Amino acid sequence: MSTSIDWSRLEEVVERAVRKARAEELKDVAEAVKMLAEYMKTGFEKMLERIEGIERRLEAVESILLDHGKRLEAVEKTLLEYGRRLEDHSKILQEHSKRLEEYSRRLEEHSRRIEELTRAVQEHSKRLEEHSKILEEQTRRIEDLVKAVQEHSKRLEEHSKILEEHSRRIEDLTKVVQEHSKRLEELSRRVEEMNKVLIEHSKRIEEFDRTVKTVAHRYGVLTEESFRDAMRYVVEEIFGIARVEKWVYNDVDGYLYKVPAVIEVDVVIRDREHILLEIKSRVGRGDVYELNRIGELYKKITGVKPRLAILAGFIDRGVKELAERLDVEIIPIITPI
Repeated sequence: MSTSIDWSRLEEVVERAVRKARAEELKDVAEAVKMLAEYMKTGFEKMLERIEGIERRLEAVESILLDHGKRLEAVEKTLLEYGRRLEDHSKILQEHSKRLEEYSRRLEEHSRRIEELTRAVQEHSKRLEEHSKILEEQTRRIEDLVKAVQEHSKRLEEHSKILEEHSRRIEDLTKVVQEHSKRLEELSRRVEEMNKVLIEHSKRIEEFDRTVKTVAHRYGVLTEESFRDAMRYVVEEIFGIARVEKWVYNDVDGYLYKVPAVIEVDVVIRDREHILLEIKSRVGRGDVYELNRIGELYKKITGVKPRLAILAGFIDRGVKELAERLDVEIIPIITPI
């Protein structure tokens, strides 16, 4: 904002002071004041033009120029006061001269500061250009980071989908595990029931063992056929829910006896396990060799490796050692008395 002085009003005041002068010397002084006012008017107009030019160059000096305006307004008030107090005009003129000198000195100082500010502005412009380059580089890096964040967001969405799928599968597996737990509890209950049944079977086998021992002791060894018939229901008691079948094979190539023969053996099938079972009232080493060869033939024909077992009444010496070597299980029914 520019500062202006009402010069017409100042002239009017001076004229009024001249008219009211009582003495001739005061008129001379008033004339001098008038001339000084005209000189000051011209000087101040030029000064204001310089000040307005300075304002256009840098807005930062505006506050200082406003302060000058206030000071000039103070000068105007002082000049009005001069009109009312012409007796003290000499002192006031001296004070004005001093203040004008101060103004000149301050204007020179302002010019120097404006030049410094101009240089500072130029330096700031250079730094702003450097900052602009830095900002452009940072903007590019931010754009790269935004792209990276977007890529990460996509990958996070994919991971979230995978986690949701895993959660769903885990829930399904949890349900399956719970179902298996229920089935295991049911199986445990059935195993307990089977244990009770096996205990009962063991008691019955012990009773039957005592009976067979007594009969054998009284009447001698039983015939093979009658012993086999007597042992069949014991097989069912031992193997529980197993299915007992007769495997019959016509060995035309003489694999077992070196001549064609019909092979017959009891097969106990429990779940996926096949058990070739021979029931003998008395078992010898030849019976063990024979069952071992039948097992090899059974595997060759059916593709299933069977478990081999002999349910025996009496066991000859050396049979158990041979059976262990040929992987044949001997199940004794009658123990020595």
